[in-house]
Amino acid sequence: MFFALIETQGNQRYIFSSNREKAVRGASELLFRSTTDWVIDAVTATHRSRSLDERAEWIRSQAPVGDGVHVVVATSGRAVLVAPDRSSLAGVISSVTARALREAPGLTITGAVVELDIDTPRGFDDAFHRARTRLGANATMQQPAVARHPLRPAMRPCDETGLAATHHDGVKNRWVSAQFHSQVSATVSSRRRLSGSTAVLADNVDDVVGERSWRAVVHADGNGVGRIFSDLVSLFAPDRLGAREGNLNHIEGYRELSLELERATEEAFAEALTLEGLPDGAVMPILLGGDDIIAQVAAAWAVPFTRGYLAAFERTTAAAGAVVARYSRSADAVPPRHFTACAGVAVVKAHFPFGPAADLAEALLDSAKTAKDSGRVSALDFHVSYDSTSSDLDTLRERRTAADGLRLWGGPYVLAGSTEVGTAVARLDAACGALLVGGSGTQVHAMREAARVGDVRLATALDNAIAVSGGGPRTDALRTLAEVVDNRVLLLDALELDDIERKAGSR
Repeated sequence: MFFALIETQGNQRYIFSSNREKAVRGASELLFRSTTDWVIDAVTATHRSRSLDERAEWIRSQAPVGDGVHVVVATSGRAVLVAPDRSSLAGVISSVTARALREAPGLTITGAVVELDIDTPRGFDDAFHRARTRLGANATMQQPAVARHPLRPAMRPCDETGLAATHHDGVKNRWVSAQFHSQVSATVSSRRRLSGSTAVLADNVDDVVGERSWRAVVHADGNGVGRIFSDLVSLFAPDRLGAREGNLNHIEGYRELSLELERATEEAFAEALTLEGLPDGAVMPILLGGDDIIAQVAAAWAVPFTRGYLAAFERTTAAAGAVVARYSRSADAVPPRHFTACAGVAVVKAHFPFGPAADLAEALLDSAKTAKDSGRVSALDFHVSYDSTSSDLDTLRERRTAADGLRLWGGPYVLAGSTEVGTAVARLDAACGALLVGGSGTQVHAMREAARVGDVRLATALDNAIAVSGGGPRTDALRTLAEVVDNRVLLLDALELDDIERKAGSR
């Protein structure tokens, strides 16, 4: 038999080739469709968009492995196929890559075909690794995507990307490249794919509900998903299984796990949109594929939306955990009950450039993932950026470190419990609740300024605040706000969320 691997290349460069959120959303949609619908279209000689349920039903209803072209996985950025002959797989790759040139200029897709011996132990995994090596070699022989849009002889440059302009936008009276034009056009397909959600999604970033001109970029990603996939061969095709049995179990388990994780992400996103009080137009999805999401969210709802998504992801991935358990054939396997995820939330001014805001959200995501290293947990980290001169998280956090090293932020925040490097989100809730009791007047702001010097000055400011508080619940609230745990104080985080959330009615 033969094995084919199709992957998109340079995803970040392609998706973020423009600073326009709508183009980024369309680029994400084209990348997603290129290895899902387009692959199935190439096999079935059709031309249509499919919902996740329709795609899953088709994949599961295929003829058995060995009977014609069999699509094992068709997910965002990657497709895996097997067939009894090389030519049919080469035809699928040719169809998909040619379509990308026509419908998604600038997108790079590479394919590779290798032999698959299904009667050799771990033959499927061996073919996968050889295909990846071959795919890398094939990629080096491809012309760079930017070379497909030469500006010589002299051509008008695109007003958005700097590539050669080929289309005139009559509405905005600008000249744009074929790449930008195709990306913006693809947002229609993106909206149709996500239209089953109960909340009305914003179709344009300018339509996102704003609160005093603040918005947020949210980037969430599953934890340990890549590690699970890299361990599939030891889980699904251990040496103690017969060669054919192990390979077929690996193929089927790989297919089911990919489908369930994709379904879990879409369902978790849809569930987060049902957050009580979430107004229509509060969310503009930009990227939704695999276990990864990026969205623009109204600032007042960004943290509640993100917490809702992370909690929903844990629930919806229970079926994916069950798939691992069902197909595991390793005697010492300990399948996860569910998967967890982490997220970064960058709250910025509405006209802050999207690219730097997305970079900050990704850095916050990386920060949140440090919490899961000491436990299987979901976590988030956020930052409200009042400084438009920098989007580098290390620089921003350095500026929020007191003179004595006290950290004036609490993240990453862990949804359930706490870890060695993560703060329980319940503590943040307690600090925000304490503001409602203790107020955010002169004494609290004096504590905030004192915290910038260090915990000793903060303790003095707390004593002064207690002296004039009158005792009772307000005193307890002030102590909660000034509490220092693991060299972190949550006062500034609570004040910023209070300013953005409570006054907009999201909390």
